[in-house]
Amino acid sequence: MKQYLNRMTKKTGLPPGDLIHIGPEKTEPIQYTLARYGTHGAEFFDLSSPSDIAKHRNPNDCCWLDVRGVHQPELIHAIGTLFDLHGLILEDVVTTSSLPKLEEGGLGIFMIIKAIRFDGTTLNFEHIALCLQSNAIVSFQEQTTDTFQVIKNRMAQKKGKILEKNTDYLLYALVDYVIDKIGRAHV
Repeated sequence: MKQYLNRMTKKTGLPPGDLIHIGPEKTEPIQYTLARYGTHGAEFFDLSSPSDIAKHRNPNDCCWLDVRGVHQPELIHAIGTLFDLHGLILEDVVTTSSLPKLEEGGLGIFMIIKAIRFDGTTLNFEHIALCLQSNAIVSFQEQTTDTFQVIKNRMAQKKGKILEKNTDYLLYALVDYVIDKIGRAHV
């Protein structure tokens, strides 16, 4: 608890929307994968920076940007600018202690969920933020390990309904996968 309170004091006195990472300190680089998909299939692009996103977006396809790591606020801000995400949403993305929530606004749906893993002795929580827009979804995973690799594999192998549906169905599939994993996190 003391560790949590110490991290929260970094934000004391700052205006709402300031991007200060609240969570365990990390040094590994943030990873980005952009999926462009439709009934034709899915293409995946591993990107080196947010500036690469525009090169691979196609307005005729659905787009999923999966960001693994939320510990570099300046990069999260750059992604937020590209997808027109409000500063308060980005603040929730980098604050890994945020509670689960669902918000609906003019640009789409935003939610925070927690993935649960049990490593044999400890119950671990991963902060995941999901932003749904009309033809795009942005997922932010706290960890750089890929919680959603199973979904990406399903899309690459053209299994299931994701490629036939819009981004709202992908949102459903991501949340459903996290909830199913909770059921398998035996304590």
